[in-house]
Amino acid sequence: MASGLAGVARCTVPMMTTNVYAAIVTAYCHCSDCCGPNAAGITASGRPPVARKTVAAPRSVLLGSTVIIEGRRYTAEDRTSIRHEGRFDIYFRTHKEAREFGIRKLTVTVIAP
Repeated sequence: MASGLAGVARCTVPMMTTNVYAAIVTAYCHCSDCCGPNAAGITASGRPPVARKTVAAPRSVLLGSTVIIEGRRYTAEDRTSIRHEGRFDIYFRTHKEAREFGIRKLTVTVIAP
């Protein structure tokens, strides 16, 4: 008995995976206070960070993932330090802006590429 689906192509596009977390969210800039003495201004993805678009994410989040924090979209292009695993760190242009953001507990949605 035919299923009625003969000749129909299967979808080979991977399904998007979405996860929602209650996470600590902090901020950083490219200075040595935020990134250490070897701050080079390049993210783990190999690209320079873009203010309010780049986020450092835990190693469990794929680079290139879309990260939504308070309704704003970011791209996971960098990594948080191992000692802060589980945090998300938004890139800001200046140290002053990063300090003003502070440390917050927020809802974070991650959409894998």
